[in-house]
Amino acid sequence: VTCIINFFSYFLLLNTLIPISFVVTIEIVKFIQLFIIQWDVFGYKNKESVKVSTCTIIEELGQIRYIFSDKTGTLTSNNMELMGFRVFDKNYGDEGFFINKDKPLIRKESLRVGQDLLYGFATHQVQRIACEENPKNAERVYSMKYGRDGVYELRTEAERVFEFLKLLATCHDVSPNKKQGQKELEYSGLSPDEVCLVDAAQRIGITFLDNRSGNLILRERKGEKEREYMVELLQSFAFNSERARMSVVIRDEDKKIKLYCKGSDEKVISLLAMPE
Repeated sequence: VTCIINFFSYFLLLNTLIPISFVVTIEIVKFIQLFIIQWDVFGYKNKESVKVSTCTIIEELGQIRYIFSDKTGTLTSNNMELMGFRVFDKNYGDEGFFINKDKPLIRKESLRVGQDLLYGFATHQVQRIACEENPKNAERVYSMKYGRDGVYELRTEAERVFEFLKLLATCHDVSPNKKQGQKELEYSGLSPDEVCLVDAAQRIGITFLDNRSGNLILRERKGEKEREYMVELLQSFAFNSERARMSVVIRDEDKKIKLYCKGSDEKVISLLAMPE
């Protein structure tokens, strides 16, 4: 009787212990399974295989019985594309998008630049403005109060457009990824809207290169001329359902502190000051 009691006592004490060799074997098997999943021909989409970021949840895949999907984008094609934008009193992009949305847009064929990204914006429209040596509308100065006595002026159309592009390149939560052999960067983030806008800003004129401990590295392209510069990210206010917008406070290369805000039309327009 004593032997039986001792046996079960040791069994209860030692049943949670796993040999180290067994743990190592499991990790090796999971690591091999990672490559098997990536090489699985049934996981290919648009000639790209499944991207496995971690092997810690592979054993849980076999326990899945039901998949609950959101409205669109998970099981259907959800392509994001910048159709156009408006800066001050001028539209950029396809005019049909702004004037009559019932008519088909007259534009060049969109190119697929990512898994869920399309791009067909008329980049030359902005680049032509950026390369003007003697802008025709330089006399139309848009000024904003800066501090107590300062005034921040946007004198040319190019300055106004690139200020907007700088907003797209700084007010976001995406990360850049550089692939070998590609000139353009690829971006990843939780919001496909932000990825689309940052990618479009890159192709039009301002590229978000990196975030180095709160310093945002940007590259500006005007025609054949390119330059890199840094802006300091002072504060970031993430998007939430209550604010319905995202805001960042930056110190620009000219040492001016600016607030960039991006969000729903209703929320942002209600915060704008009326022109004097």
